[in-house]
Amino acid sequence: MPREVRLRYAGALNYLAMIVRLIVSIGFITIITRKLTVEEFGLWAIISNLVSYPVILVSFWSYWCSGSVARNVPKSLGSVL
Repeated sequence: MPREVRLRYAGALNYLAMIVRLIVSIGFITIITRKLTVEEFGLWAIISNLVSYPVILVSFWSYWCSGSVARNVPKSLGSVL
């Protein structure tokens, strides 16, 4: 088993996954815009934006938590919970 990690393949796979995610999201938005009226689409956009704000905070919080636990900061896991 080789000791070195081939980052080239991991980067290419990550880039490919981002492209697939972009294509799927554009297709989803296209389907939604055809099914909803202008008012319903506006409401859907507002709700999805409001839902995304706590998700950003949770991702920042989980990054902070994992870093503190990895560095063995005392009581970091208890403060996170």
